[in-house]
Amino acid sequence: MRVSFIESLLFILVAFLASCNSEPTHGLKLRLQIEEGQEFDMRVTEEVLAKRLKDFGVEVLKIDPMNGNTIDLEIAASKPIPQERLVDLLQTQGKLEFYHTFNADKLFGFLLEANNILKDSLADVEPISSLFVKDNFRARNVLCKVRQENKEKMMQYLEQKQVRALLPTDLRFVKFLWGTPDENGNVPLYAIKGNRANRAVLDGNTIIEASQDFDMMGNPTINLQMNEQGAMKWEDITGRASREQTNIAMVVDHTVLSAPGVLNGAIVGGRSQITGEFTVEEAYDLAAIIEAGALPKLKVSSMTVIKLQ
Repeated sequence: MRVSFIESLLFILVAFLASCNSEPTHGLKLRLQIEEGQEFDMRVTEEVLAKRLKDFGVEVLKIDPMNGNTIDLEIAASKPIPQERLVDLLQTQGKLEFYHTFNADKLFGFLLEANNILKDSLADVEPISSLFVKDNFRARNVLCKVRQENKEKMMQYLEQKQVRALLPTDLRFVKFLWGTPDENGNVPLYAIKGNRANRAVLDGNTIIEASQDFDMMGNPTINLQMNEQGAMKWEDITGRASREQTNIAMVVDHTVLSAPGVLNGAIVGGRSQITGEFTVEEAYDLAAIIEAGALPKLKVSSMTVIKLQ
């Protein structure tokens, strides 16, 4: 969804004026349930929650771990708290990762073979290629686009053992990740350069600052600043992408938000930018999520309005 530059400025102005009224008049009590089977540090989780909520513009009255997997929260603000946005803010894990991508032409032969082998076993005319959406412009690192409702079927095809067995040695650890839907509801598919350890080349632990901004066309973006260690790695990563004419995927919770190329050599200083089809609110909230750090997977199990004295 595109917004005008004037609308974006108005959103920021309203948020600023609201923050000038420091007397909280609206409150919420929430219970968070952390999904079992995860390794996490409760103290770090509390710190991340507090930072996210502060950047979101609310005052944290209480963070109370009830037991190993439950946290009670009480928050307040000087204006009504948007509950749907708040739930998204808390339930988004916010795991930021950077990966090199394969250019699409590297996998065209694999997709053709996969389509043929599935055609024989499933007695389907064109099981994979029939899911492709025609697109007059597709970035060099987008394998294809499919309709939202066909994502699951496409991934089931690509993860079948007989299909994975077709991958040559240099593609053995490829990961297939979806991007975000375009304005027509079509979702791009990316081929990510994985490895035996299944680790990203860089992650969000190196981010020391994230802020909502605008590009030259007035579209909302998220600016990122890395620490010294991250900046050095970023210089190596972008230098390689520039030399090999490939792209770098910026991934949050296994979804590719942006996958820019690098045209003019390595990027020094540790600065990067996430672009996409964001509203100002979405970019603002995502910046808060990234800067605060990742959370374990959790759900908001209850939320009630509380009266403030």
